[in-house]
Amino acid sequence: RRLRVGYVTADVTSHPVSLDLLAVWASHTSSIQVICILTPGLSHGKDPAGEHPCLGGSGKEGESRLLDLRAFDARAGAGEVAAARVDVLINLHGWTEGHAMDLLAFAPAPLQVNFKGFPASTGASFTTLFAGDRVATPPEHAPHFSESLLLLPCPFHLNGHRFRPAPPPPSPGGGGGRE
Repeated sequence: RRLRVGYVTADVTSHPVSLDLLAVWASHTSSIQVICILTPGLSHGKDPAGEHPCLGGSGKEGESRLLDLRAFDARAGAGEVAAARVDVLINLHGWTEGHAMDLLAFAPAPLQVNFKGFPASTGASFTTLFAGDRVATPPEHAPHFSESLLLLPCPFHLNGHRFRPAPPPPSPGGGGGRE
């Protein structure tokens, strides 16, 4: 079976974390099923239940899916994640507003990773790895993390600028869109 990677977030659509991760979500191969796990909390932009940026994946139907946990408490949400048989659960919040640390405390996936939205240790025993790079997370800082460090070969602070929509064209009257 394909590897199932779940991304836990309440920051969707036009939020910078989602926009920066467009490159990651678009690069997943067909051997990975992406499961976007939407948790209660902040939601920027339109209702993500209709469309979520990480559902783009490779564009093949069935490659990605949205697991909407907004109506669940932490225990029930963790049960849903476990039932989806997520192999790697990537927490995009850490302790920031809208976090799902209470859900992660139930350890619904065998490997739980803190990445992107909270660039520090969670201090939680149930988070297995912290994904960073040698600049943002120098190896000598490992003793200050409750998680083991996963040092990425690329910069930790990804930028999805190539995947953002182009700005609107200038107005017909010229002036660079200003009137």
